Amino acid sequence: MKLIRKFVGLLVAATYSIAYIATPIYLIACLVRLVLQPSSSSTYLFIAPALLSILLPPIPSYWLLSSWLFGCMRDYFDYEEIFEISDAQLVCSLKVSLVCLEASLD
Repeated sequence: MKLIRKFVGLLVAATYSIAYIATPIYLIACLVRLVLQPSSSSTYLFIAPALLSILLPPIPSYWLLSSWLFGCMRDYFDYEEIFEISDAQLVCSLKVSLVCLEASLD
């Protein structure tokens, strides 16, 4: 089972990494297409995904990060999260820091 999770994690990491290679190439192709054929309707169909991603606000995808597939990717990289302080201590330290900052700004 562990080997299957690592293999699925490899596939997810590879797919995720392709976006970092393909996106700059796609954006350069969009710019070239706009320069060479600015009045073609196929140009605007080609650049529509880029325009939509620029115009629309980002959508948080917490469900994706907590999915089984991303869990497999953590297994692939042997990811282990180590906390030096608990969440409650972190919240308390942030509250103290914010109070100190507000007091020093006055």
